[in-house]
Amino acid sequence: MRDSNTAPAPLVRTADRLIRLWQNQPSLPEDEVWLRQTLDGWFAYRALDQLYSVVNREVDRQQLQAQEQVTAQAKLVKLAVVGALPALGAAIGVGLIIWLVLQRLMRGEQSHLRQNAGAGWSIPGMPKLSGRC
Repeated sequence: MRDSNTAPAPLVRTADRLIRLWQNQPSLPEDEVWLRQTLDGWFAYRALDQLYSVVNREVDRQQLQAQEQVTAQAKLVKLAVVGALPALGAAIGVGLIIWLVLQRLMRGEQSHLRQNAGAGWSIPGMPKLSGRC
């Protein structure tokens, strides 16, 4: 990224700051604000954790880890809901199919599946067909 002539200046600046952090070099006072503005999600948490580690801000590091834990738990709940809804729909669908098949086997002609078996479709304005093709 740093060696690219086409990379935007903010990306190069972010890359420089990250390289400096992971080489345990002194950070600049504005590094924290810059990282919060340019990075998000997991990348921001990792970069800020490294920054707090380099500058020995253990209290801020613990708060960041607690915040990351809360965010991760919220995302896990959302993921569980998104994953559970299709599974619930599939279970209901399979249960309905089993119920209809069992009802057809047990009740015969009185089942829901045979309820309108003899009824044909009528289309208004169309002549009735004789049944031959």
